Amino acid sequence: MIVRSMKVKSLTVFTMILICITGFFLGITFGHTFGNVVQTDLEKTVEYFQKNQTNLNSWWEVIAIKGAGEDILDPNWTLPQWKSDDLPKRASANDYLGMILAF
Repeated sequence: MIVRSMKVKSLTVFTMILICITGFFLGITFGHTFGNVVQTDLEKTVEYFQKNQTNLNSWWEVIAIKGAGEDILDPNWTLPQWKSDDLPKRASANDYLGMILAF
């Protein structure tokens, strides 16, 4: 009975160690591969905007380009000229977010 209990405990510990080691190496591999894919996609997106759409028209575009690490104050990017007159008379506070947060 004691021998069987020791075998079960040993097998349990061995299985846990094996799962941890396998998860660690899979995590490194997956993280490395996933990180490369994200970086490549990010670079392709910025490249697309640089070639096809340097005139940024929305708050989302400005924030996305800034978040991608680009300098939006670089003369190559044309930023929108937002004015409070551009908003409707009954604009909510949310309508002002793009103007406030983008600059």
